[in-house]
Amino acid sequence: MTLNLYPGPGRHARLLIIALLATCILLPIPAAAEQLQQSAACLPDDPYDLDTMIQVMSRPNPPTVPVQLNDDLTLVYVGVGDMIADGEDDTEPGPTPRPNPRPTEPDPAQTSYGPMKIRAFNNANRFMFDIIMSERMLKRIDRCREEAGLTSADGGEDGFGPAEGQHVFMPLLLNGSAGTGPAAATRGWSNGDDTRIVRSPTTLWPWRTIAQQSFVGDDESRCTQTLIGPRHMVTAAHCIVNFGTTAWKTRELTPGRNGPGISPYGMTTITPNPAPGQTVWYFVPSQWTDPGTSNQWVWDWGMVVIPDFLGNQTGWMGYGAWSAGVLNGETHLNRGYPRCNVPNYGGEPANCQPARLYGDTKACELGDYSDQLADGWNRRISVSCDLSKGHSGSAVYHYRYDPHLDKTVPVVTMVVSTEVCGSSCSATNDFPSTARRLTPADVAVISFFREAFP
Repeated sequence: MTLNLYPGPGRHARLLIIALLATCILLPIPAAAEQLQQSAACLPDDPYDLDTMIQVMSRPNPPTVPVQLNDDLTLVYVGVGDMIADGEDDTEPGPTPRPNPRPTEPDPAQTSYGPMKIRAFNNANRFMFDIIMSERMLKRIDRCREEAGLTSADGGEDGFGPAEGQHVFMPLLLNGSAGTGPAAATRGWSNGDDTRIVRSPTTLWPWRTIAQQSFVGDDESRCTQTLIGPRHMVTAAHCIVNFGTTAWKTRELTPGRNGPGISPYGMTTITPNPAPGQTVWYFVPSQWTDPGTSNQWVWDWGMVVIPDFLGNQTGWMGYGAWSAGVLNGETHLNRGYPRCNVPNYGGEPANCQPARLYGDTKACELGDYSDQLADGWNRRISVSCDLSKGHSGSAVYHYRYDPHLDKTVPVVTMVVSTEVCGSSCSATNDFPSTARRLTPADVAVISFFREAFP
């Protein structure tokens, strides 16, 4: 039995009118001064009942049958999730991508990916739902938001611009950072050499959009997340919920953290039973939560929607999907919060400083692509970034010109997923880690949740 909240033919007519009006409205690309507010929905009159979707998932009593909101959106109640305060956020080394440095992939606009299923969880009622979304709805929402400039970055008047991608940015080399310690050459990753240095001040854009994920009240990093909207963060799925379980994580998210006790923009604390108005939402591919999934790393990405509009202080990065042919021609960067003082590990930066932002002095090069699915897009890419525990979930991004903003801004295209060789990397390991790249389907899902949770 399915509970059908879709009222029938009259709704079709209304949706057709709205679609035609939206098409007329969205034909011109708006200038920067004319863009919609980033915290606003793009499509008028909520044609896909997204408010109702949130209401159903927020109720104190879950539905006993699937709820079909309309032809494009269905909710399936899965059960009650757990929230855990401890446990590792980092994973064991994952498999090495199969050699394929220059795959052929379809144009993003022409990619067909079918319906998407995303597992949702919130820390208020702790209910888990599968959200089943049609491709046509996802594409319409994503196209609307992209054409209105709502997938773009925000901020940057005081930032670096493309200069951040220069080979070496020596003014940011601080005493005691990774590149200055005597053990740096023996503690590294790519090519046996760790070139990470402390990146400061973190109040500069886009560094302030990068958030440390830690245990509540702790200084040590457990993962890294990145703001891609006023209250929207992207990260790895394993930073949100343990694979194949219902164990969702209580954590603190602190953008722009610059050492113990230095949180210039505040933080979001995620715990069970939040106060009214403080609900946090987690979203990961449903396949990640299925213990029967054979290759979980294909699904290792996720999104968090927090109640605090921290992005209104920090700005945020843009997001997008580009084919291998485009990505291979870009200069990629990674910044993250490594975990220090890890027993029996040795992969952290030399003289590692807790709660400090680190990044290479060189670009993060791309190696092999792997795990191509039916839509023609590879999910995993090996990378040369120097990484260690705590970097999981951090963004791999590059700078590109944005016509909506008329300037070059950072865009997130991947999140750090796994190490390949663990702490045994040597000078022969050019690409010691992997990132989960964002596909057109993933980007459309992000746009969907930014539309649903402005």
